[in-house]
Amino acid sequence: MIMGNPLAARSGHASAATKPAHCSSCSFSCRPSVASRRPAPGLLLQPLHTPGRATPLAAPLRAGLGIFDDPIVARPPANPDPDLFNEDFSPTTSDKRTFDTTDYATFWITLVISITTYYLAASLVDLGMSWWQGILTVFFGNLITLVPMVLNAHPGTKYGVPFPVLARASFGILGANLPSLSRAIVACGWFGIQTWIGGSSIYQMLMAVTAGAVAGPVVGWLGISLPELACFLAFWAAQVWIVLRGMESIRILEKYSAPILIGLSMALMGWAVTSAGGFGPMLSTPSQFGPGMPKVMGQALGLPAFMALFTFLGLAVTSATVVIYGEPIIDPVQLLGRMEGVLPICISLFGLMWATLTTNIAANVVAPANAFVNCAPKFISFEAGGLITAVLGLMMMPWKLVSSTHGFVNTWLIGYSALLGPVIGIVMSDYFLVRNRNLDIDSLYSSGPKSMYWYKDGWNTAALWAIFIGVLPTLPGFLATIGVLSGLPPIFAQLYDCAWFVGVAVSSAVYCLLMRGAPGAFGSRGSQETGPGLGPAGGSPAPAAA
Repeated sequence: MIMGNPLAARSGHASAATKPAHCSSCSFSCRPSVASRRPAPGLLLQPLHTPGRATPLAAPLRAGLGIFDDPIVARPPANPDPDLFNEDFSPTTSDKRTFDTTDYATFWITLVISITTYYLAASLVDLGMSWWQGILTVFFGNLITLVPMVLNAHPGTKYGVPFPVLARASFGILGANLPSLSRAIVACGWFGIQTWIGGSSIYQMLMAVTAGAVAGPVVGWLGISLPELACFLAFWAAQVWIVLRGMESIRILEKYSAPILIGLSMALMGWAVTSAGGFGPMLSTPSQFGPGMPKVMGQALGLPAFMALFTFLGLAVTSATVVIYGEPIIDPVQLLGRMEGVLPICISLFGLMWATLTTNIAANVVAPANAFVNCAPKFISFEAGGLITAVLGLMMMPWKLVSSTHGFVNTWLIGYSALLGPVIGIVMSDYFLVRNRNLDIDSLYSSGPKSMYWYKDGWNTAALWAIFIGVLPTLPGFLATIGVLSGLPPIFAQLYDCAWFVGVAVSSAVYCLLMRGAPGAFGSRGSQETGPGLGPAGGSPAPAAA
């Protein structure tokens, strides 16, 4: 079964001539054993079992919408512009897809069981939530974001194109670099954060083995000590070495990342229960949110059930640190460093470092690397894009992003959602509302007037105005958060707290308004794929939107 692919907007593709068969929209080679489970070409939503019997999941998804009845129309473009095309960006056709529903679910579970999820859960305790408030917050937050996540996967599944190519339809052939790079910068930040966690693991191991002899004074302008910086750079260099060798070099490690994290998590839970004197004292930390006070609903992506389960572990362990140490410890690396016994500390931190390594490369390298490739597919390879990602992640000084709950949640998480909300609003409203899920594959890989997505010199001014206006409502709140503005009315803080939703709504409305009358928009005349992937070649004259 091929449902909405959650990886469709996160990853690129691979050439069948140079790499093993891949899933519809990611750069991770599938196991040969799953090839036999490859779905046959056809609809986006196919039955899970015996034909003729209703699939429980399919019925509600089909009801009223019909979007999952669309045929898969992925095909290679005809006469693509060499400056816009390479084998990694070629649409993945049905016969090249090997991931099924179980593979996608397992991949998301692997990403959910991560240190950043633990950080999120621990930050909720630090902000004053009780354990059950935190679980409900994360669960319903992810349940809400599950809807746009699945919708965002539809074009990648139907047409087999990665996000940078899909963005060409709404932002223009050249303008697509704006949302792609914006998204890439965010992933570079996450790469840096995960690298800092791995480097911290190395540092804590050295501290345990040498009884603190490697400790050094904090360098004022840097914010960390030189030994901490050296450990961070060592872990960074190890990841760069793997990236330059290609994704195949970590395939075996990737399979074991989830079991390692699960084992480490259970061991951490066992330690917390024992040290805190049982679940009773451990979960007795009261909520600091009184009746009538606002409650945050969460803004993370993933599978709600598993996100909630791992959040419970983070919340429970962090609540236990209040009982054990008298204060919440939100950093799992620092928490492991406080445990007694050199061997248990080193084993735990090594497992944490290993799992962080595999998760980081899988989740935070592929998407930004492809975004950088999209800038110049003819000259930038995937390996070069990965190297650019690593360098930018280093320059962001990620230890400052996670140095406090305020910086991690209010500045980083909400701040980047204020930017990405308008981007996804424009891309999705263009695909679902403006073009009614119809794209011209040839035009996506063509430049000049022969491409209907060329707009004005390769840029769609309607998308540029929409993203600018979409950011404006939350900009004052962001500036107040980082200390640039003060004394603003409370409404701006409330808008900033809902930055992603505000950005999606405003940018979608503005974009649809500005695209009225453009060729190919809202059913007007224009060349788009409407049949089984055999749209007319050459496209139509460029629309002059906005």
